[in-house]
Amino acid sequence: MKRFLLIMITLMLFASGCSGNPGEKSPGTTKVQQINQEQKKIPNIQPDKAKLAVDIAKTVKGVDDASAVVIDKDLSLAVKVTNFQRFRLKNIRREVHHKLKKEFKPYEIHVTSDGKLFDELKKLEINISKKNINDPNQVKKKVDKINKDMRG
Repeated sequence: MKRFLLIMITLMLFASGCSGNPGEKSPGTTKVQQINQEQKKIPNIQPDKAKLAVDIAKTVKGVDDASAVVIDKDLSLAVKVTNFQRFRLKNIRREVHHKLKKEFKPYEIHVTSDGKLFDELKKLEINISKKNINDPNQVKKKVDKINKDMRG
């Protein structure tokens, strides 16, 4: 009986010693650091910068339409190219990238001419402009997937 009681007390002490209060902040973190960490979690979607990027891309000869989404320091842009200009796709993408790099120096720029990715970016752009986004983190995940698909 004593042995059983001793084992039970040991297990209870061990289990209670391992659990911490989840609401407690860890020692050494200040309130400002906690607020900064929370702000980093929410992506900053910038529709005005995306509009500027689309306008810049449309100045390139051969680009019929463009769609862009800017989140934090990532600019993702897809272009739609006319029929006979498709022979110059590589040059068009390079020229669009070059013009965007001049305007958006600190940004990481992703440019594609893939039709499917254009459609996906266009849907996201429309949802952002209509403010139909519930979770900015979901938008960021979708844009990250699109950027990954751009690389191949």
